[in-house]
Formats: sequence, structure tokens, C-alpha cells
Amino acid sequence: MKIHTIGLMCLLVVGLADAGTLELNKQWIKQHMNQATSGKITFHIVEAKDKVNPISSGGDDGDLHIAGSSAQVGLPMVAEIINARKSPQAVSFAQDNPGKDIAMNGVWRIWFEHPPTGKQKQFANNPITGFKTNPDHMFEIHPISVLDNLDLLANLTRVEGYEAKPNVATFKDYETKMIDSWKVTSDSVIIESKRAGHNYADFVIRLKESPKEIKKNEDKPGRYMAQAEVLDNDCSEIMSKGKAVVSGPRRMVFVEQDAKKVVGSAKMGATFHVMGIPRVNLERLTFYLNHPDQFNDKKVALPYEMIIIAAESKTCKKVP
Repeated sequence: MKIHTIGLMCLLVVGLADAGTLELNKQWIKQHMNQATSGKITFHIVEAKDKVNPISSGGDDGDLHIAGSSAQVGLPMVAEIINARKSPQAVSFAQDNPGKDIAMNGVWRIWFEHPPTGKQKQFANNPITGFKTNPDHMFEIHPISVLDNLDLLANLTRVEGYEAKPNVATFKDYETKMIDSWKVTSDSVIIESKRAGHNYADFVIRLKESPKEIKKNEDKPGRYMAQAEVLDNDCSEIMSKGKAVVSGPRRMVFVEQDAKKVVGSAKMGATFHVMGIPRVNLERLTFYLNHPDQFNDKKVALPYEMIIIAAESKTCKKVP
């Protein structure tokens, strides 16, 4: 078994409660790294939260959490209905059916927001720890687009009334998350990173290329990806102490209900006001794994991309 190790740090330094270790199957990574959604899965409902989150800021984001599992995912997981108050039938269905196996589709999301004290290994028998409706997890379907026979695509839009944290703090958090260690085995990759935060971000993007439609294995036509500059809400560069916070373009994954109409024909240089949530960029992670000569023994950033749930065309008066 060939093993590469990068910047291994002692867990005792970071504290187990503040870091997560995740072992992902290489084949699953290959199948999903350039996909927006999980594809249709069978989801076993363990329990849904008894109330929809209120809407204000931080964790009060209007979501409904549903704890569960899926053989196609193979990890402890939570699925989330965004803008849940728009879909009372879906909320009641999730709350009323603990123990039921249902069809589900939605956006896959890996993020070190709720890590356990130990490692979680994909397609292994992982212990379930933490709160029943929000167990320790690093995998989510967030947002859900299909819940059993209920279409939730109309929920994939801006969360009205939500106040995101300032972009300088949010993107500094994303940009400074590191892969503290990794190992590559014959069939998996094991990565460790510190706990992450700052879910929803509200910002502006400038496209560095025309969005490309993802043609296969999505929940619906009209899912797109594109590299884009990340800007503050006034179209200026996000700065901290005289330095740019975001070091370069980041990949955007457009999943909002009107993505085809809004960005489908957009060109390089177009600007949009967007709302999104971060996830690990598995395509970039794969690049690291395929070039160990460049990254061995170096501490590297946890690569991320943004799931865009809302995008509106925005005119920026001047190029910053």
C-alpha cells in the first residue's frame, strides 16, 4: 500500500473537538467531483428536527435538518431543506416518517462543520454520535431538491431576511482552512482539517469564463459550473489589512431554480449578486492527489467551491 503524508500534525495540538478526519472512497470522489448533485439515492430517515430554523443570521438560516443515512453515501449525514417554510408538506413528511426509506436527490456537500472526535470512513460501520437530529457529520445533502415524491426545486433561491456575516470574516475563514494531514491508500484518501464555520455567504462574483452546463447525472438540466472572482457586495476586492483575502478565482456550482435563465448564456466578465454555501472542491483535491511530487510535505489549503443557491445579475459601476 502506497502512502503519501503531507504536513502531519499531532491531533493533541489542535484538540479532537476542533478537527475532523474523513476517509473518502476514491471511486466516489471520481464519480462526484464534477457533479453538482448526489444523483438519486435511497435515504433512511432517522429523525427530523421538530421545528424549522428561524431566519436571522448564523445558524438561524430557515433550514430543516433531517438526520439519516444512505448506502450510496456510506457516511453519517444530514439532509437539509432550505427555505423550509415554503414547503410545509415536505417538512411534515420528514417529521412524520422516522425510520422510512425514501428517494432523495440534492446537492452533495462535504464540509468540516460538525466533525466527530474520531475518524469517519466512507462505506464503513461508523458510530453515530452527537445530537439525534444533527449528529456529528461531515457529509450533507444540502440543499435537497427531491424528497420522496416532493419537488423542492423552487426552494433553491435566496433566503430572504437572512443576514450573512461580513465577507472579510467569512472568506478569510474559508481561505485559511488547511489540510492538516492526508494519506492516500490504494482505494481511499484520508484528510484531516480543523472545524469549519460560516455557512451562508452573500457576495458578488465576476465570471472568469462562460458557465459550463453539467450534462449528465444531475437531478435536472440546468446545473452549471464556472470559475469566478469573489468580490464584496460593492464589487470591490475583499481586503484585510491591505491584502486580498481571496487569492484567486474559485469554482462556483450554480444550482438555483433559475440557473439556466440567469447564468446559462452569461459570458466572461459578467457580474452577479449571489448567495452560496461552501463545500470541499473534490476536483482540486484530486489534483493534489495526482501530483504528490508538488505537494508532499507541504501544508496546503483545504480546497473549496461555492454552491450558489441564488444569483441575480448585477451591474458593477467600475472594475476594482
